[in-house]
Amino acid sequence: MTDKNKEILAYNIKYLRKNKHMTQSEFADLLSVRQTTISEWEKGRSEPDSISLLKKICGIFDVTYDQLLNCKIDEQKQKTSMGGIIARRLENLTDKERNQAEQDIIQYINFRFGEDE
Repeated sequence: MTDKNKEILAYNIKYLRKNKHMTQSEFADLLSVRQTTISEWEKGRSEPDSISLLKKICGIFDVTYDQLLNCKIDEQKQKTSMGGIIARRLENLTDKERNQAEQDIIQYINFRFGEDE
C-alpha cells in the first residue's frame, strides 16, 4: 500500500467511524480487534492486515474498497446512484452470487429493452 493510500485509509476509517457515532471500542468489537488497533489505523501507523478485515470495514460502512482506499470520502459525493448502490452490494457477494446477480441483471435488461447491444 502506498503512503498516500495509507493516509487516505487512516482518514476514512476515522471519518466513517465518527460519522456513524461509533467509538473506537465499539468499532473494535465489531471487528474483533483491540481499541488500540483502531487508534493505530486512524493515526496511519498501521493498517488492517487482511483482506477479510478490509471487507468487514467496507460492509460496516457500506463503502467500496476503491472508496475506502483511494479518495477521502467526505471530499467526494458518496455513490448514491443506482449503479453505485448495485456496485457496493455486488462487491460483498461471493463470486458465485455476483455472477448470478450479473446474469439476472443482463437477462432483465435484454428482456426489457431487447438484445440489440
